[in-house]
Amino acid sequence: MRNYQDLLLKILEISEKMRANLDISELLDIICLAVTKNLGWGQAVIVLRSEGTKISRPMAARGMPDNIREKILKSSPSAWTQWYKIPEFKISNSFYAREMSNHMDIVPKQIKERMLIGNGVYEDLSKWQGDDFLMIPIRAKNRWLGILNVDNPIDGKAPDIEDIRMLELFANQVSIAIRNAQVFGKQKDFNKRLAIEIEHKTKQLEEQNFELQTYISSLTHDLKTPLVSIRALIEILVEDIGFELSEDTKEVIKRLIGNANKMNRLLNDLVSYYNIQKSSTRKEEFDICNLITEEYNRARDMFPYKNVKFNIESDISTIYNSKLVFSLIIGNLLTNAIKFSKDDDDVQITVTIEEEPSGYLFSIKDNGIGIDMRYVDKIFMLFERLGDKKEKGTGIGLATVKKMVEKIDGKLWVESEMGKGATFYFTAPLIEKD
Repeated sequence: MRNYQDLLLKILEISEKMRANLDISELLDIICLAVTKNLGWGQAVIVLRSEGTKISRPMAARGMPDNIREKILKSSPSAWTQWYKIPEFKISNSFYAREMSNHMDIVPKQIKERMLIGNGVYEDLSKWQGDDFLMIPIRAKNRWLGILNVDNPIDGKAPDIEDIRMLELFANQVSIAIRNAQVFGKQKDFNKRLAIEIEHKTKQLEEQNFELQTYISSLTHDLKTPLVSIRALIEILVEDIGFELSEDTKEVIKRLIGNANKMNRLLNDLVSYYNIQKSSTRKEEFDICNLITEEYNRARDMFPYKNVKFNIESDISTIYNSKLVFSLIIGNLLTNAIKFSKDDDDVQITVTIEEEPSGYLFSIKDNGIGIDMRYVDKIFMLFERLGDKKEKGTGIGLATVKKMVEKIDGKLWVESEMGKGATFYFTAPLIEKD
């Protein structure tokens, strides 16, 4: 009937195009077009079957007038049936019904509505008859994905077994393309649902975060007001009757004022911690060594009674990133390095910056009291303090560092040994100026 070598080459060429298209609707239309333009058939209809709903419906059609095509594609889905699976119709793995008009009693009503039965009847049985009906199964292993119906061969000849096997070969390629498209479609639907869920959860998180920040601001304001009043009243009391108080009572009052001051610092740090989460990370170019020096001087002024030896080792002058974020990270790390030093030793701090292929590696090394690495995860949590409890602090500094490193998509870790100091490391990505 046809030149099978040329036909095989066309099937391989079409298969490449099919595999490149993962949209199921476009894919099925491409398949029908290929059948009518390249494989020698005037009409083609693809009917897919659904395992979940147990129904079949036409999904693509080509080669017939638009009104007929629209009627086929809009026809109602039908339940799975096996009306065509009778021995006299079977050729190879397909079903070829000749003189279909004499067998219409076995066709379900819904399927009759979309069948194309012509009037051309010839005495020469080598010709395609108007009521011939050829169904090529589209299968994946033992699963029926659907059926490819072909009609009206361009050369007018009835197909022989080799013609049908060529169509079956093509249908095998079709089944692979359909399965790929279905898998892609499921993944696409999953990704879409996931994106919607992430957007919903993100919105919920933002709302909850806003409510938390509002609550924290309100709570700290409500707590600070009576706290300031308590501290003022204690100071007035001491001024009025301080000379009558015993030494023990004075010590208690001193501790009361100290705790009030500590509570005030805690409330201020808590507000700052939640405020920096929404702070801007506007990028700019800045001198990193100057920034480190400024932050060191600010931290050094907080502990004037400590002797500090400070050194910066870096070949890098300027970087492009958020200056505010780097100030918070380095400022808090340097403050901790000075704060948690040994009483009998000079404080030694070395800041090192190394350039790596993907960004920068910063380290802040000290010779302080060190950290017990068994509890290293706790030190980056709010209010956790493993250091010298004699030193003033709220346990928010390292939590701030962690939050800011995450904000610039960096990594943070520490290496330490009790009594031998600690080295904090953090990375920052290399960002090119716009």
